[in-house]
Amino acid sequence: MASWTQTRPSSEAYGSPVHSKHSPTRVFTRKLGLNELGFYYDGKINGTADSVSHSTLRAAPGIVTLTNVTRVWTMLKHRYPLLGASVYHVDSEPQLRVDEDRLASLSVGELTWATVPTKETANALAASIVHEERKLSDALLARVEVWTQNDEPSISHLMIHLAHLITDGVSGTNLLRTFLTFLSSPEDNLNGPIPAIETRLALAVSAESLTPPARSFSLARQRWRKAAGKIISKMQDSKRQGGHTLPRAFGPIAARIPARSAMRRVQLSPAETSRLLQNCRHCRITVGNALPVLAQVALARVLCRKFLRGEIEAAEWEFRRQQPSHTAGPVNIRPYLDSNWYQAGGKENVSVYVGYFYLTASFTPLPRLSLGDRLPEMTELMSHGRFLLRCNRMKQLATKYLQHPLFFEIGAARLENKIPIQKEVAQKIISGQKFADPNTLNASPMEQVRHTGSVFSHAWSTFGNVLSFPSAQNSSPDYSIT
Repeated sequence: MASWTQTRPSSEAYGSPVHSKHSPTRVFTRKLGLNELGFYYDGKINGTADSVSHSTLRAAPGIVTLTNVTRVWTMLKHRYPLLGASVYHVDSEPQLRVDEDRLASLSVGELTWATVPTKETANALAASIVHEERKLSDALLARVEVWTQNDEPSISHLMIHLAHLITDGVSGTNLLRTFLTFLSSPEDNLNGPIPAIETRLALAVSAESLTPPARSFSLARQRWRKAAGKIISKMQDSKRQGGHTLPRAFGPIAARIPARSAMRRVQLSPAETSRLLQNCRHCRITVGNALPVLAQVALARVLCRKFLRGEIEAAEWEFRRQQPSHTAGPVNIRPYLDSNWYQAGGKENVSVYVGYFYLTASFTPLPRLSLGDRLPEMTELMSHGRFLLRCNRMKQLATKYLQHPLFFEIGAARLENKIPIQKEVAQKIISGQKFADPNTLNASPMEQVRHTGSVFSHAWSTFGNVLSFPSAQNSSPDYSIT
């Protein structure tokens, strides 16, 4: 599924011809995979799924220059050709297109170079990218911005802005690592041959084309497994009942103004990061096992504050005390895909290869409170022992999910069910159609459950940048990252 096809250059994609010193240039196209298609429509919903990473670099003179960054970004596009890809439509269906010429040059808006007065200005500008008019488009799926800092010339800010249909958490980490490695390497060390585009595109195929069932079973057996996956996914979803999420209130402006992302930036030192990971290993859990439980405790703290301020009524409080926390999050499926592809470089290629966990933690740790009581401490909401018990429960559920013989088919069924909804919302936004009156969405937690059967408390994604620069082998690095 979704294999690349080589075509002749076309002037029909964006109404302008493809220019090249070499004629004819090569153009490669393929259909989008399920996850890619869903993320494509998410991008049309005010860029809601776009990825923006902000790294602060401290570099020696001559490292972070416009010439150097341009060279590195062009090299990265040859290495990861989806960075230079575009989307065009065939019979109203979006497809990926890679023009060989675009990998060797910069498009309008692809690289921005600017200066900022201070670190605080850079942080504010970085946060504003997701709120401004979308800078990515069907013709531009990846872009980079570099800001030099006036008050400290050795400091620069690197922004890598990607459409989710070509990246995921692992991709973003690998891209940043490779970018910084190339940026700090002497030019002579990087003057090797340009990677063959056919070889690199062979790594940038859809996840569906790399699953063991797609590689091992006949079409008839694949259809049987797909039908079974749909049935099992419906059965699993029907068992997911109850739940609650943050209190919400929609006003009349909600239908006209997109929601604004709210970010709280917390920077962990290398020592703190190391201790966090070591403690997880000591307890034989991962950060991913702990995140759903940490989020449940955080939700409980928010609800306690609102109850003690009189913002939650007693009936709602008692209802929430009995509800589980349903959550969802991504899982890197690269190790479960075709082994030859994985070893050839698929494990670090910039493209989308994630599946999704759907996990349920038992009742939310909400104590019996009365107005005027003090806010409970974290350990009063959940003891250390119960915290580890629930983390291990998340580990068991995740393992069971991954080991299901129809893991890929169940995941595909859920994606297929979601895509029509994403497409409908995207088309409404693009065409300017009216949505339902937001005031009709102001339902109580009890009404939400009665209407939908289950309510997700939260979801999570990549938990942060865990790259460590400089490396231990380099005692006097040309750059560091924070």
